[in-house]
Amino acid sequence: MIVGREMFKGLPAEQWAGDLSYVVAALIRTARIALEADGGGGCIDPVRLGSVATTLEVAEEMQAVVIDGNEAHERARGLGIWKKEDRA
Repeated sequence: MIVGREMFKGLPAEQWAGDLSYVVAALIRTARIALEADGGGGCIDPVRLGSVATTLEVAEEMQAVVIDGNEAHERARGLGIWKKEDRA
């Protein structure tokens, strides 16, 4: 993998999860559009596919920050898997 988690080391996930979720969506959309292109952009297929792979690697690492931020949010509020079941 060209891109690593180190790119986002020290980034407070709780603060950035929301914003990065939109960036991840945009990167995935960009990769999809590139894959659907007919090659008319002056780029040979190996370069286009390599660019798509790198874009998706960045999106994957950003998504990890989104997941960490969401889990921290749920943990702090007792939601999701951290929800305390009512015991009657």
